[in-house]
Amino acid sequence: MGDRYSGHPKALQLFAALIRDDTEFQGNVGMFLHQRDWLLIRDIESAIDEMIARLSDSEQTCLGRISVYQTSEYPLSFAGISALLPEVSKYQLKENIIQPLKRRQLLYYDRHLTSYHLHPLVREKGEYLLNQNPEHFRTAHSQAYNYYISIPLKPENGAECEIKLIYCTIINNFVDTVLICQGVASK
Repeated sequence: MGDRYSGHPKALQLFAALIRDDTEFQGNVGMFLHQRDWLLIRDIESAIDEMIARLSDSEQTCLGRISVYQTSEYPLSFAGISALLPEVSKYQLKENIIQPLKRRQLLYYDRHLTSYHLHPLVREKGEYLLNQNPEHFRTAHSQAYNYYISIPLKPENGAECEIKLIYCTIINNFVDTVLICQGVASK
């Protein structure tokens, strides 16, 4: 459970309610954990779908666009989010989009890593939103690519190799994505 849901508050609430209210478990956490077939995927996805449905258009757009970043592998900075939403002022982005996403626990800020983080289930939903429009999909990937290539290399601290790896990964993913969108799937 911990790996799949990464401690998402809504998932934990659903698990707690099930353990507390279900006549089979009667509050027994050990019995619940012993039965590995209780994943509640449908309930958790429904809860996330409901939260996303209540988002404004700009919040949904942001969620979809930032899903292109591999936040589990690379830090997601405010600059990275801003690069995906050039039509929105930095103030509007911070106050009217990022803060509401954080309040709804769809986007987290890790102060130790100084980066934002999307829960894997939320990222999956963001990808779904983005994939609904092929033009938005291409634009988001292109903007992410442009953001990464704009980051200055700092060879004195050894980051050059890591940034080149990021560029290569992004370029390969972008090319594969464009080919898939054009119906030329690579195998």
